[in-house]
Amino acid sequence: MPDQLALRAVSNDSDFRALVDIAPVIIWVATPDGECTFLSRSWREFTGQADGEGLGNGWLAAIHPADHTTVREAFVNARARASRYQVEYRIRTVAGDYQWVLDSAAPIVGPSGVLQGYIGSIVDNQARKSADVERRKAERRLKVALEASAIGTWEWELPGNIFHFSDQALRIFGLAESSDAVAFERLRRLIHPDDLPEVVRLSAAALDPKVRLREPYRYRITRENDGETRWIEAQGETVFDEGADAPPSAYIGTFQDITEEVAQAQSLRDSAARLELALNAAQLAVWELDIANDRLAPSPALNRLYGFPEDAQPTSDEFRSRYAPGEQERLEQLGQEARARGETSIRAEVKHILPDGSVRWLLIQAQAAEPTLDGGPRVIGVAMDITQSKLHGEKLAVVAREMEHRVKNTLTLVQALVEQSFRHPRSTEEGKAIFFERLSAYARAMDLLARDAGQGAELSNLTSVALAPFQERGLQQIRISGPQVHLEPRLAAAMVLGLHELATNAMKYGALSVPDGRVDLSWSGADDKLDLVWTESGGPTVKVPDRKGFGSRLLGGVLLQGQAGAAELKFEPSGVRFHLSCSLQSPG
Repeated sequence: MPDQLALRAVSNDSDFRALVDIAPVIIWVATPDGECTFLSRSWREFTGQADGEGLGNGWLAAIHPADHTTVREAFVNARARASRYQVEYRIRTVAGDYQWVLDSAAPIVGPSGVLQGYIGSIVDNQARKSADVERRKAERRLKVALEASAIGTWEWELPGNIFHFSDQALRIFGLAESSDAVAFERLRRLIHPDDLPEVVRLSAAALDPKVRLREPYRYRITRENDGETRWIEAQGETVFDEGADAPPSAYIGTFQDITEEVAQAQSLRDSAARLELALNAAQLAVWELDIANDRLAPSPALNRLYGFPEDAQPTSDEFRSRYAPGEQERLEQLGQEARARGETSIRAEVKHILPDGSVRWLLIQAQAAEPTLDGGPRVIGVAMDITQSKLHGEKLAVVAREMEHRVKNTLTLVQALVEQSFRHPRSTEEGKAIFFERLSAYARAMDLLARDAGQGAELSNLTSVALAPFQERGLQQIRISGPQVHLEPRLAAAMVLGLHELATNAMKYGALSVPDGRVDLSWSGADDKLDLVWTESGGPTVKVPDRKGFGSRLLGGVLLQGQAGAAELKFEPSGVRFHLSCSLQSPG
């Protein structure tokens, strides 16, 4: 009970409320029973609830009714382990609609070791959920397209040696549609004996981590229900676990009955090839290139993709003029490499720049075809606009990485500040005072990043503000020395990030994680050059990390982006050492 009373006191403290009210995300505090004791101003602005309306269990009124159970279960499960958790749910906004959010929370453990409650942050997650909805729509459209094109899908579950067939795949093989599961031996008996060795060889090549064959192959089957012999084409891709030589976990692909195509005369083979390519990549623009005469046969769909009028007759060079710089050479190189491997097709994502300056990404697939009437070489192919999915995917990846790092970094810092501030044998009041001092200093340092710096900042003032949250009261674990050096705005903002990253890692793993640890920060500035050294000592023995993390990339990149100089981060056993040498002049 004393721990919970302390938690409520913290939640109601005016300084705490003022600090978190400036945060760009919704901050909340709850007791171990899930009753909310504090909601930042951002909650009221987001939901329209009145001040105090969301406390206790009042916040549930803003949660989508269908998500109540999900939110409660996430909290209860995390509380049982006193662990962090994340949960997605919908919140009714002030406008009356529901938007998806991501709620991330960490436990607060008091000096006695008892769980006081949880502190969490809520960020808008609507964009990612909308992308998921669009992805599901695309999957449904693909399913409809596959069914309409009579293409069956399959998945070989390797551990159980079982095939899972779509309804269309079952129909192709003449199998009963009561179950989608087909045993390997049952399927093997349906393959024509003359084709079975080649099918086995090609399947083994696809499952081999060193080969990973993905080429389509054709063979004959004897349908189970009527004994009819049919030609099918199978195309698949093996799913491997992570690692260069990782074993396969599944083999997935498509079946298509191509009996009629095989039986057609030579005069129909071109049409069959175009149809096959179009069916394998739905809604594609088809094209044909006479290589000897460098003459491209366009289509209205292809003209639209390249920004020409539908009835235009552009030349091959006019189509190539839409390529972004370097793309034509890259395609030619891909073609040469494919021919060197004995392959007759290529597939590539190609960047184009249209006359109005807009960027368009096209997925292009080309296949060598039967020669022209005069015997000249010929290529047929398809093209599909993938601009939105390409750009959207890149944007989502960047946003997701940035959001994940910011949330983790903020929660890690807050938890570390709580643990350090309430370290035994401090009283709750003393720990609270230290915690508020550190949190306030951290807010002031972050304000340097958000503020229009204008004239920049003095390095000594900047380091004092940025590192104040990490100083242990009375111990002076961080020793700072150096002359007055003025940093231009970009370098000043980057320096706050860099010092914050170094200090956060030191508090979590290095010298600042123990009372006897020390950090020496010194610098010199002469001839428009900054020379700064961060040295840790007295902490736990340092181990070199297995991989280069976000912090290392930040220290080696953000501080020097566009700036002349060098940044070196060393993980010496006695302590981390970081050395920065750079120009004080703004680049460019």
